[in-house]
Amino acid sequence: MIITHIFCQFSEIQLNQALRCLQLVRDKALATDSCRSYQVHNTPDQKGAVFICQSWSDLAAFDAYRASDLFASMIGEVKPMMSAPPRTEIFKATLIP
Repeated sequence: MIITHIFCQFSEIQLNQALRCLQLVRDKALATDSCRSYQVHNTPDQKGAVFICQSWSDLAAFDAYRASDLFASMIGEVKPMMSAPPRTEIFKATLIP
């Protein structure tokens, strides 16, 4: 399983618009078989900050998402609203029974 942590910073003026876009992408990603979870969190203690946590069945599924039209469209919409480059952490995880 692949787990991602993505830290984004938006201007306060565009935060709600960015959150709406991210939540639409979340809903579409969750409709696929390979996306296990996709959480978008507004970070109230840091104005304009958003934390995204995703889990994917495997690296191929995550790579397919990053190569998808859905991802490209989202990046095209939210990247201009960012006040700083996003920071992404990608982890390979194993479920412990």
